[in-house]
Amino acid sequence: QLTHYQKEAPGTVTVVRFGLRLSDGITLPVVFIRKGEQEAATVLLSQQGKAAIAQHHSGRIEALLDERAVCLVDVRGTGEIGMEEPRGARSKASGRAATALMVGDSILGMQIRDLRSVIGYLRTTGIEDIEIEDVEKEDVSLDTPWPLARPTRDERQHSDGVVAERFDEPAGGIVGH
Repeated sequence: QLTHYQKEAPGTVTVVRFGLRLSDGITLPVVFIRKGEQEAATVLLSQQGKAAIAQHHSGRIEALLDERAVCLVDVRGTGEIGMEEPRGARSKASGRAATALMVGDSILGMQIRDLRSVIGYLRTTGIEDIEIEDVEKEDVSLDTPWPLARPTRDERQHSDGVVAERFDEPAGGIVGH
């Protein structure tokens, strides 16, 4: 069920922004970009969300639009509906994950269902060939706080000798493949 719908057509590109309400009450914010009547689409994912993808990967979006439509979505725990706080052992994010596990679910399972709901909606628009891409799988920089690409601990030594440490999302690149 769509909760809001806004369509813009600047030039040859059509940009549609909408909310996709799921059966559990969560609304996923989605941006769908299309040139003409493409029958293929790529869903781009990032832990930071669709706004970060649009800002930092505009070249990738433009390249894809030559052949395919592009869908940007914030699944649970990312972007607009993400969890801004750190992901430590006692964080709200860990509490949510533990609660989900207690009832036989997982955050990753919820994200995959979110993604399947978006794919199901895209199919109703005539898109049949759908690919999913994690834009961060090759963008492994310390400027990106939570890349989905590496499910391991990361340590980097800066030129001043300081070791930077960061723990990535435990699901790693699973959602983006």
